[in-house]
Amino acid sequence: MSGEATVGPPMQDGARDAGRRRKPVVLLGPQRYVRSVGAVAQDFFPTGPVATITAGWQEWEEDDEALDRDLGHRSVNLALYQRALRVMEADPELARAHRLMQSRIRLLAKAYRFRLGLAHKAWQTLDQAQGEESVLGPEREAAFQLIRDLDRRQMDRVGELRAEFGRQYSARDTVLAHRRELEHLVGEVEAVVIEGGHVPVLVNRLRLFDLAPLLRDRAVVACAGAAMVISPTIVFFHDSPPQGPSIPEVAERGLGLFEGVVALPDAAGRLALDDEDRVSRLARRFAPDSCIALDGGSRIEWDGEGWTPRAAGRLTAGGRVEQWGAPA
Repeated sequence: MSGEATVGPPMQDGARDAGRRRKPVVLLGPQRYVRSVGAVAQDFFPTGPVATITAGWQEWEEDDEALDRDLGHRSVNLALYQRALRVMEADPELARAHRLMQSRIRLLAKAYRFRLGLAHKAWQTLDQAQGEESVLGPEREAAFQLIRDLDRRQMDRVGELRAEFGRQYSARDTVLAHRRELEHLVGEVEAVVIEGGHVPVLVNRLRLFDLAPLLRDRAVVACAGAAMVISPTIVFFHDSPPQGPSIPEVAERGLGLFEGVVALPDAAGRLALDDEDRVSRLARRFAPDSCIALDGGSRIEWDGEGWTPRAAGRLTAGGRVEQWGAPA
């Protein structure tokens, strides 16, 4: 289901509880560059079983030997991707509704992308325009706020579509049977480690089984794309995709397990971090949240009140990427 949009029942609880967690949330960069999950496990949960989620790997979900080794062979894979396949097979009505929801969200994203492109061009043009600041300044600010309004509207509209789906299908017996099993499994572990991969596929599975409430009282480690999924805002970004220049796009609200950060995994490979104008626009657009580059070896920790950066890059309104925390 690689063409999936982000759909599922409402997931507001994680966002409400982000500021009163009792266990840490740790965000890491891609593990293919620097394997750091093992070190985090030793720091926060050196003993006991650990649940893992690799649904973003799709049909390769079970190919988790390296991750299990990093965790000292203590991992229990929750198999969300396979569980979702079984739900769809057992409940054709839900499967049809799921596909319809995705098609609607893709159509909504297309409309958002069109409006965003026009608004972003106006913002750039006005920023570069020469003239009396007392005249142009308010127009620049209005163009900037229009971008932020479009982002908020996109999140609200997707939220409405997800809520509609959730009202009709989140309490289906086919879903609840797996939810009860998952509640038991998560209740038995010290922590949950979530790998990245295909972000829409991953967020769909987490939402289908309503995992956010189960993650409140567990340490959570999110690698690469998983950091996007559990964030307050999911932002897709790539400055040089094959189809040509791209503008960062808001997909929807994430699970909201932490506050204050927009996660940008593999930023060095996907963003033109030496382009001061693009870096500045990205940082300003999502302020007061900080846009954080999570590359190989990056590690930042949320304790419910604030961040402890071990090593990451923070994009600034001045167009630079500053080191956030000491290198590991």
